Amino acid sequence: MRVALLADIHSNREALDACLLHAHDQRVEQFVFLGDLVGYGADPTYVVEKVMALVRKGAIAVMGNHDAAINAEAPLGMKGDAAIAIEWTRQQLGEAHRAFLRGLPLIARHPVSFFSHASPWAPLEWGYVSTPHDAQRSFSSIDSPLICCGHVHVQRLYHQADQATVGQFDPTEEMPIHLSAQRRWLVLPGSVGRPRDHRPASCYAVFDDRTRDLTYFRIPYEHFSASEKIRAAGLPESISNGILYGT
Repeated sequence: MRVALLADIHSNREALDACLLHAHDQRVEQFVFLGDLVGYGADPTYVVEKVMALVRKGAIAVMGNHDAAINAEAPLGMKGDAAIAIEWTRQQLGEAHRAFLRGLPLIARHPVSFFSHASPWAPLEWGYVSTPHDAQRSFSSIDSPLICCGHVHVQRLYHQADQATVGQFDPTEEMPIHLSAQRRWLVLPGSVGRPRDHRPASCYAVFDDRTRDLTYFRIPYEHFSASEKIRAAGLPESISNGILYGT
């Protein structure tokens, strides 16, 4: 089965549609959404409804911190632009959208895979997996051979053989990586809606569980349109600029 891993869409309609179209061309059979469907962007209703429809067809989705903040009394410690965007997003979503986000699980497990938005060892604390030490802690806490997370907004791959030191790999787009069964793997597919590596192109990854090949992709999309819609909605200009410049 070919599985698309998508994280941190952040209400970016243009980026999501570009990735879904590309995934269709890649003959993807299963979708996994690794949290943060909403926040920052100008199209939360569209994004939530699109993911809701895919979940009804069998897609997997887990909760991100921005998703959780929609139903919280306060935006979960968020400050500045993130908190402003959450308050705006709450006003756009209906009860059905809120209920869907509220009902998302923190984690999902398959026989050989583990999915979470943030740190696998304590997903509700919303910690980042951003160093080999964090990956080591993840491997020590979760027994699945394949762990997939979001939250970091960059594409990265960690691996470990037995109890050996964790290795870090920064992938090259469109170059398949064979995930050897003799190692354990932690996949960060990057952000669909707000990459933070100074490139605006959207990020996602495809894993083929038959060949055990993982491929990272960067997908150009109408980021100027997405940025302008954020500005037109009255959201902070820094968010709009982040879409333009990949920050």
